[in-house]
Amino acid sequence: MSDDLLIKELSHLYATPDKVRNVLEDAGFNLANIRPPFGEHTSAEYWRYILSELDRGIMENGRESLRASVRKIYPHNRLFKTLAQPVATPKTPRPGGPYDIFISYNSADKVAVHYLAHELEAAGIKSWLDQWEMQGGARILNEIERAIPTVKAMVVCIGPHGVGPWQDHEIAAAVGLLAAGKMNIIPVVLQGATIKGLPLFLQQLVAIQCTTECDREAAAKLVRVITNLKNAHNGTAR
Repeated sequence: MSDDLLIKELSHLYATPDKVRNVLEDAGFNLANIRPPFGEHTSAEYWRYILSELDRGIMENGRESLRASVRKIYPHNRLFKTLAQPVATPKTPRPGGPYDIFISYNSADKVAVHYLAHELEAAGIKSWLDQWEMQGGARILNEIERAIPTVKAMVVCIGPHGVGPWQDHEIAAAVGLLAAGKMNIIPVVLQGATIKGLPLFLQQLVAIQCTTECDREAAAKLVRVITNLKNAHNGTAR
């Protein structure tokens, strides 16, 4: 996973010079060694610079120290677990299914989608997401066709880049299962898109709207919707 999502989260939670200074000092950073100062950057630019400096070796175990510092305040934020590893470190493969949902999206919108996926995972909802589950050399369509019938819901994300090249196949499969009573479809409209970006049939469904790229309220709503579906399927709905 790239640092893009992590940087957005850090710049959202630590957006002012005082907050940045406090967390870096708590992590043991010598701020005199970090140039240029925060005021010359946006918070996102500054955090990108900080992480690049850590990967360059300005501080031994710098990412681990920073992770320990931010997790004192946000202990359950799964994104911050990735702070301990530089971008170049291969991701440990996640175990396979069973999965609760399949996430259909355009890879051009992956930052916002990966944010939602991490929030779902943190809530105990296991997602089939191509970049998490597919290994190099896998046949994409075969893997998609194998995964979709195993879930009870598909989250269809539409962003400013429109429907992705594989989404037509994914949505068609989900609609067929929906008609047979074997699938639920949850449309999610990402920041910069509108409900009209969805295929016509999906426009008739209730969609979750994201107003920012990392929208906490939308993620929480998605968690509630999926949890209710899981409970209904398991016969535990209240």
